Amino acid sequence: MEPKFNVLEEYTKEASGKVGNVAEEFKLSPVELAALWGYTHLDRDIINQITMGAQRVQFADQNHQNHLHYNIDAQFDIQCTLTRDEMMPWLKLLNAGLKKMPVASGRLYLGAEYNREANLGSPGSIAPIIGFSSFTEDFSVAECAAGDYRGNQPTIYVIDRHSSGVQLEQIGGTKEVVFSAGTEFVFEEDEKVRQEVQAEVDELWLKKAAVDRRRSEFKVLVIKEVPTSKN
Repeated sequence: MEPKFNVLEEYTKEASGKVGNVAEEFKLSPVELAALWGYTHLDRDIINQITMGAQRVQFADQNHQNHLHYNIDAQFDIQCTLTRDEMMPWLKLLNAGLKKMPVASGRLYLGAEYNREANLGSPGSIAPIIGFSSFTEDFSVAECAAGDYRGNQPTIYVIDRHSSGVQLEQIGGTKEVVFSAGTEFVFEEDEKVRQEVQAEVDELWLKKAAVDRRRSEFKVLVIKEVPTSKN
C-alpha cells in the first residue's frame, strides 16, 4: 500500500522545525536535510538493508501523525515495500548531505554484539562494520547498545584514528558520528587504548546499583579507519 503521506514533505517539515538554521549553516538543500533527518530518526535500518545488498525492503509504517511522534497508543500500520532502485536516489541525497557536515575528531565508540564463536579482533583484519555506520562520542551510549541478546558477545569498538566520520548532533540531537557506506575499518593492536576504554567500562559499572551480568564478558576492540584516496 502506498504511504498516506509525502515522505519528503513530512521529513522536511519535521527537520526544519527542530534543527534551527542547520540547513543555512551547512548549505544543505531541503532534500539533503530531509535525508539526514530521516537517517538519524527513522530510516537507519531500512537504508542499511539496501546498502548491505538487499534488493527490496519491507517494513511496517504508520500514519504519520503517530509514526513521527512515536505515539504507541494509536498505531495504524501500513505495510510498505521499497526496491533498491527506489531507494538509491534517497541514498545519494544522504551521501550528498553527509559530505557537507563537519568532520568529527577525537575518540569514538560503537556498541555491538556478536556470536561468541566469532573470532574477532585479529590485528589487520577487516572489522565487520558495514553500511552507514553510526558511532558516538558518548561512551555510555555505546555501552548501552552493546547488548547481550541470546548469549551474544557484548562488544565496544573504539576508534581514535579516523578522518571521514561527520557529526550529526545538530540534526539527530545526540553525539552521533556517521561514516558513509563503503568505509572500511581494520582491527589494530593498541593495548593502551583498550585499557583506557576498559577502565571506562569498569568505572561506569561501579556506579550502577545492580550487578551487570555482562561485566565479566565485555569485549573492547580497537579499530582504525582504512584511508582512501578521498580521505
